[in-house]
Amino acid sequence: MSSTTKEPKVRVTVDLSPALFDRLERLTELVGAESKATVIRDALRLLEYVAQETAAGSRFLRESANGEKEAIVFLGVAATRS
Repeated sequence: MSSTTKEPKVRVTVDLSPALFDRLERLTELVGAESKATVIRDALRLLEYVAQETAAGSRFLRESANGEKEAIVFLGVAATRS
């Protein structure tokens, strides 16, 4: 496929509560995204990465400003360690 050929798109319609739509708007501003669709695409990529890494046994950590670390559990599944 040449760089000028665009991949076909599939349109998806999603119903959001007003509160969830507000969160999407705030996140779009927070990350400086060009559109809400960009935020949703990026969120899907991030969720896919986190799910794959978690399934492979990786852990994600949050480190606070004071250096305290804690494991973050995504998708309700904790990474397993051998």
